[in-house]
Amino acid sequence: NIITVKDGDEVLGSTVVDENGNWTYTPEKPLVDGNHSLTVTETDKAGNESDPSAPIEFEVDTTPPVTKDIGKVTDNFGDKQGEITAENNKTDDTTPTFEGTGESGSTIIIKDGDTEIGSVKVDENGNWTFTPDTPLEEGKHSITVTEVDKAGNVGNDSKPFDFEVDLTKPTKPDLGDITITDDYGIYTGPITSGDITDDTTPTFAGKGEPGSIITIKDGDEVIGTVTVGTDGTWELTSDKPLGEGHHSITVTETDTAGNSSDPSD
Repeated sequence: NIITVKDGDEVLGSTVVDENGNWTYTPEKPLVDGNHSLTVTETDKAGNESDPSAPIEFEVDTTPPVTKDIGKVTDNFGDKQGEITAENNKTDDTTPTFEGTGESGSTIIIKDGDTEIGSVKVDENGNWTFTPDTPLEEGKHSITVTEVDKAGNVGNDSKPFDFEVDLTKPTKPDLGDITITDDYGIYTGPITSGDITDDTTPTFAGKGEPGSIITIKDGDEVIGTVTVGTDGTWELTSDKPLGEGHHSITVTETDTAGNSSDPSD
């Protein structure tokens, strides 16, 4: 018998049923991109043609998707959390969360350099989220994503998102780099450990890594924070006057990745 294959009303071709009752057909002319509805009819040796089969409907898609760049990367670990950006690209989170958009049902392949670190499906709203199962090692990373649509077409690589995982805490602040200055009254100047002062709002100053946060404590109470300037120095005068009596001041440095040093002596 003869099997005739149609795409809608168009005859694609025909084939002969073999001695085992099976047939197979591959179009000589490639199907164009778009929706197709295939039916078959069987014509016996006497020339009688059957009714067409129930249609098989599908879509041919040979167009690669356009991969969108990573939309957002988030640090979810430690005291310092939030979005990792090109300007603030150090983190202490070894499993940050990556987010982006794509075609619903597509698969997003995530790579660190040339190494695939995972994949995730784009949801029905066109969004995807990925958090690595294996922690990223300390050092620099360059993350790209590639979208693979439901038809198997592979898109372009996204623009790389570069950042650094930094797990090394800053050096304990050195007392030799920290000054406390009395700016009030008749007697002014440096205050050293064990001194007496009539200045309830002395000025604290020191050195650190540019961009780091300096936290100044009086015992267990935080009396102020300040960011280290681009020249590696910082200065702070407390807004809240210190009470009369003994005080024990320590300084801690927290780097841009969120790692905190041991407190100074």
